[in-house]
Amino acid sequence: MATGSKSKEESKICVLVSLSNGVVTERLREGAIGRLKAGGYTYEVVNAPGSFELPQMLAILGDEDRYKGFVVVGCILRGETPHWEHLSVAVLSSLLEVATKIKKPVGLAVLTVESLEQGFNRAGGKFGNKGWEAASAVLSMLEEVRRIKSQQ
Repeated sequence: MATGSKSKEESKICVLVSLSNGVVTERLREGAIGRLKAGGYTYEVVNAPGSFELPQMLAILGDEDRYKGFVVVGCILRGETPHWEHLSVAVLSSLLEVATKIKKPVGLAVLTVESLEQGFNRAGGKFGNKGWEAASAVLSMLEEVRRIKSQQ
């Protein structure tokens, strides 16, 4: 785990990772961890069996005081049936619903892709790393909330 200044240590971030399509999610996870380490933040990785379980895990862990924010990592890959479309809509809308209820920053790095190539392109390839970007979003939200609360 990364360590940082006292205020950053108090802001442990949970990197919640779907194990499904692991060749992509591992890269997204590493991008998120790299960003958190670069910022000196502490983190913990928690695994979910698949993308469907991500909103459930977020809801379970979101009420715990140990995490100040979450980076949610997954990859939903198009298959031969419309199942992936239903799964994508259900997962993303459920994550949004849970994120607004727990009132903690949540960064989204759940890819919905047509192919593994598209996944690789967004997990450290030619389109950057969405795990890094999601972690950056969480850190930006934490800093903005701190700024606002310090003015009260």
